[in-house]
Amino acid sequence: MSEHVSRFSMLANMSDDMSSEDRRELLRKVTATIGQTASPGDRAEFAQLDEMLVALAADYAVRARAELAKAVATSPLLVRTANQFALDDIEVAGPILRHFRALTDSTLLQVVAKNSQPHMMAVTRRQQISKTVSHALVEAGDDNVVVSLLSNGNAQIAHETFEMVTTRAQGSAALHAPLIRREDVPPEMLNNIYLEVEAGLRQEIVSKFNSISREEVDKAFQRSRTRVAKRNSPLPDDYDAAKNRINDLSRLGFLTPPGLATLL
Repeated sequence: MSEHVSRFSMLANMSDDMSSEDRRELLRKVTATIGQTASPGDRAEFAQLDEMLVALAADYAVRARAELAKAVATSPLLVRTANQFALDDIEVAGPILRHFRALTDSTLLQVVAKNSQPHMMAVTRRQQISKTVSHALVEAGDDNVVVSLLSNGNAQIAHETFEMVTTRAQGSAALHAPLIRREDVPPEMLNNIYLEVEAGLRQEIVSKFNSISREEVDKAFQRSRTRVAKRNSPLPDDYDAAKNRINDLSRLGFLTPPGLATLL
């Protein structure tokens, strides 16, 4: 622990009088120390380092901050520094956004608000992504960002966000496969894009429907019908008759993507 104290104190005393070589050597030592597993007794020293880095890091060159960020990304005790680095240039922010688990949604939403696609791409590769952050990424991110988000099985995606992606996928073939292959994609979303995708992906949709219970399929189509009805209000005069016809088709097992395609 005394070694930690010595190196961290030296960091606080870094000055412009130090040579570039001395600065690099000091940063190398600090980075190596940060990368070590901290014991409970080290928490006070790491808290001190966290304060130092928040105060001093802005004075370091991007290259130096980037080296520090690689170590900070694996140290759960340097929370303030990590939150500051997350909003830095992508060379600095990248490791933090991908690997620092304790970043708050508030910080991640600030990152998305910067409207930097490389920063958003880094966020999509986190081990955990909340529904709130996923929604912000879909709103602000380009297709590459959305594809990366959909490909992250640990990302939580709300029903409303899936609706947004599905609407967008109707005009973007790049989103078809990752959307269809999400394990948690709502069935009605698959139905909505069935006619937009190529034959191989249609077969994947059919396979997914075959693995879903009839009760769940019926619920999915009811949600789809309700959404369409709300979007097109007021309802047409023949709505009730059409609804009864759909219910009849559902009971006959006709409401599958191939069956619906024959009605066009």
